[in-house]
Amino acid sequence: MAERPFISSIQKLMGASVSQQRAAAKNIANQNTPGYRRIEVDFREVLRSVNNTQTVKLEGTKVQHLAALRDRQAEQVKAVDSGDPIEEGKVNNVDLDTEMGVMAKTQLYYQVLTRVMRGRFQKLNNSITGQTR
Repeated sequence: MAERPFISSIQKLMGASVSQQRAAAKNIANQNTPGYRRIEVDFREVLRSVNNTQTVKLEGTKVQHLAALRDRQAEQVKAVDSGDPIEEGKVNNVDLDTEMGVMAKTQLYYQVLTRVMRGRFQKLNNSITGQTR
């Protein structure tokens, strides 16, 4: 069961990456909307919450059951107003180049997390089946 906190942490970081991609896509879609405020995911806060999760809470509906994964709704990461000011003469604070950079960075981050998760599951599989390399 030592794997569970690690996998949950990676899962949460992957969820934050997906939320960041959605936020960037929404920002791009609203780049010409007057007064729109750019949104983003605070990865520092996500990392802090992952690091502060030292224990795994187990819940079950019956005594014989182990806990299911925690409520996914509670683990979704919300995008919030970036707090960036709107420059004078512009309709909002969205910069297309910035958003494209955020999307590229987030995509790479997600790919790294996917590789880490795949490697962990491969090791688990090797342990279970007795395979070695």
